[in-house]
Amino acid sequence: MAMWGTPIPELLEELDRTSGTEKVDVYHYLALAHKFIDKAVAFGYADQALALCEAEDLRKEVMDNYTVRAILESGATAADSERAIIHLQKAVEVAIEVGNEEGRLAALQKIGWHRLRQNRTAEAGEILMQCIEDYKKLPDTMAKDEGYRNAALYLYNIDLQAAAQLSLKGLELVKEHGRAVDQTHHLVMLQKIALKSGDDDKAIEYGLEVLRIKDENNEQTSLAGSAKRLGQLYLKKGLTELAQQYFQREVALHHAPVNAERKKLLQLRDAETYFLAGMREEALAFAKQAVEEAIRDNNQRELGSAEFQLGHICFLLGDHQAAIDSLNKSLATRGDELPPADLIATLDLLHQCYQHVNMYREAYQTLQKKVEIDAGLLDGERVRQVTLLNKRYETEKKESELRELKIRQQQTELEQRESELKAIRAQMNPHFIFNALNSIQEMFFAGDKRMANEHLGKFSQLTRDILRASTRREISLSDEISMLQKYLELEVLRFEDNFEFSVSVNDENAADYIMIPPMLIQPYVENSIRHGLLHKKGVKRVTIKFRWSEENQLLTCTIADNGIGRAAAAEINKNRKGLHESFSTSANAKRLELLNQSREEKLGVRYDDLPEGTLVDIYIPVDLE
Repeated sequence: MAMWGTPIPELLEELDRTSGTEKVDVYHYLALAHKFIDKAVAFGYADQALALCEAEDLRKEVMDNYTVRAILESGATAADSERAIIHLQKAVEVAIEVGNEEGRLAALQKIGWHRLRQNRTAEAGEILMQCIEDYKKLPDTMAKDEGYRNAALYLYNIDLQAAAQLSLKGLELVKEHGRAVDQTHHLVMLQKIALKSGDDDKAIEYGLEVLRIKDENNEQTSLAGSAKRLGQLYLKKGLTELAQQYFQREVALHHAPVNAERKKLLQLRDAETYFLAGMREEALAFAKQAVEEAIRDNNQRELGSAEFQLGHICFLLGDHQAAIDSLNKSLATRGDELPPADLIATLDLLHQCYQHVNMYREAYQTLQKKVEIDAGLLDGERVRQVTLLNKRYETEKKESELRELKIRQQQTELEQRESELKAIRAQMNPHFIFNALNSIQEMFFAGDKRMANEHLGKFSQLTRDILRASTRREISLSDEISMLQKYLELEVLRFEDNFEFSVSVNDENAADYIMIPPMLIQPYVENSIRHGLLHKKGVKRVTIKFRWSEENQLLTCTIADNGIGRAAAAEINKNRKGLHESFSTSANAKRLELLNQSREEKLGVRYDDLPEGTLVDIYIPVDLE
C-alpha cells in the first residue's frame, strides 16, 4: 500500500491488520515518520521490522531494513553519513546474496550520494557513474530514477551539459513510469543548472512548473524551498512585491499541518525567508535561537551554519559589526570542514561588511583570501577532470573500436575545457592580481580610503564576473565589454595618469544578443599593455573597437596601442631570456585552434605594425541562429 505521508495513528492501526512483508513495510514507515520526532523510537520500529524479517526469513525486506536505517542515520555531519554508509554496505551484501540487482544499485547510489556530502567527490563520481552504466542493463523502471538524480547532482559541479542530459532522461522516465510529483526532483535540478548557466528566465520557468505540479497533486511534504527559490529569482530581477509574495508563501508552508512536526526546524534553519517575507524581527529571533540551540546541543556543525545565518541576517538588517562578529565565529567553528564554496560565500559577505564599517585593511585581506581560493578551485576543477577522464579511459580502452573513437573525442573535449581554464587563468594571472591589489593597498596606506574602497569593489566585481563567465561556453558581447572595462580601469591604477583607454562598439543593441566565447579578447589587450605599453615613456594609450557586420555575420575586434611595437618588445624579451613570454596569448592561440575544430566559419587573428605601436584584428564569425 502507499503509506508515504500517512498520519502515525493510521499506521499504528494498520499494524493490527497486516502480517508478513506488509507488516514490515508499516514498521519501516513508522520508523521514517519518527525520524524528526524521536530517533530512539524510530530505531525501535526498525528493530521490530528486522526481528520480523529474521523470524520469517524475509531477505529482501532485510535489505530494505538496512536502507531505512541509513535514512535514519542521515544528518548534517560527515560522521552521520559514515554511519549511514555502514548500513548501506550491508544492504549491498544482502542484495548480492539474493540476486537483487536493482536493490544493489539502489544502495550503491545512496552510498555515492553520502560520499558527495562528505566532499569525497572523486569516490562519489566513480560509484555514481558506474551505477548509471549498470542501470543500462535493467529495464526502464522507477528504480533508475534516484540513480539519475544523484548522478546529475555529482555532474552539476563537473559538467553542466551532462548533468542536464541525465536530468532530462530522469524526467522522461518519471513521465512514463512514475507519479507526476516525482518529476519535481528533476525539474529542481534543471532549475539549478539554468541558474548556474545564467539563464534566470528558464530557472523561473522550471520553478513555476514545480509549484504547479505540487499544487495540482496537493503535495506539500517536499515543497519546502520551491517558493523561496522563485522569490530569490524575482528579487534578482527587481520585482520586489512579487518576490515577497513567494517568500510569504514559503513561510505559510512552515505552518501547514503537514509540516507541524518540523515547523520549528524549518524556522530555525531558514530565518532568511522570514526576513525576505517582511518579518524582520521574527527572522532575527529565529537566527539567534538557532545559535542558542546548537550551543545547547553541542552540535558544532549546526552551530557553524547558525552563526553564518545570524551573520547574514545582521548584514541584511544593516548591523555590519554584529554581522562581522557572527561570520568570524562561523569561520572559527567550522574550520577545515567548511566546503570551499561556503568559505567563498562567507568571505564575500565579510568583505562587504568590512567595507561598510571602513575597515579597509581587513576588507583588502579578506578579498585577497577569497581570490586565492577562487583561483585554487579553478585549478582543482582542471585536475579533477583530467583524473576522471583517465579513469574512464582505463575502464573502456579494451572495448570496441567505436568506444575507442569516443574516448578520443572525450580527450579532445577535455583538452578544450583545459584550454578554457588556462584562458581564464590568463585573465586572472598572478601579475594582474598582484598589481591591482598592491595599488589598492597603497591607497589604503596613503589615506585615500574612498578611492581605495571604490577600486576594491571594482576588483571584487571583476572576479565574480570572471568566475561566473567561466561556467559558460558563450557570453554576450555586452558582458565581454563590461569585463574589459573593469579590467582596464584597474590597470589604470598601475600607470596613474599616464594611461588612457577607450572601448566602443558600432551597434550597441546588437551587443546584447551577439554571443562569443568568454574572455576571448582580454589576453590580447593584456599583451598590448605588458609588452607594448609597459616600457613606453609618456602617455600610454590602447583603443578597442568592435565592428558588427550583420550582412557578413562577422564581428571584428580591433585593438590598437601606441606602445614600443613588436620588434622592440621581442628584443626586450630576448634579453630577459624569454621569461616574459606572453602565456595569455599562447593559451588563447591554443584555445582558438580548438574552437576552430568544431566551427565551419573559423576565428582568426591578424597583427599589423603601426608607425607607433601595434594593431590586432580578431575576426569572430557569429551564428545568430
